[in-house]
Amino acid sequence: MSLLAYIPSPHSGSVNVGPLVIHMYGLTLLVAIVACIWLTGKRWVAQGGDWDLVMRVAVWGVAFGVVGARAYHDITSWNEVPSPKWKGIFEVWQGGLGIWGSRRGSAGSATGGTRSCSASRPRCRGG
Repeated sequence: MSLLAYIPSPHSGSVNVGPLVIHMYGLTLLVAIVACIWLTGKRWVAQGGDWDLVMRVAVWGVAFGVVGARAYHDITSWNEVPSPKWKGIFEVWQGGLGIWGSRRGSAGSATGGTRSCSASRPRCRGG
């Protein structure tokens, strides 16, 4: 534990690896998404579920989560959307994602995904 106390914080939020720029925020989100899918898959399979269902719901959940996060940001912070506005609402790489929109988008797609395959919703929620 004492070794971790000596690791300095980075000077910026990104690391250049050749021509590739890796943003730490994005890398953290990726690690969190992979960990959540793995943990959910392990728990679901332990209850007798199909790993494929977890992957299908996760793919749609991540996609709708990004769309919901961008939509929430655009609605709540319209003045920060790059001009021209019709193009700026799609420019996610310019920054701007809202966690509340992400939660709404991913939860909606997960509900639809479990409903479409006739999975038990209480069992999917862990209840």
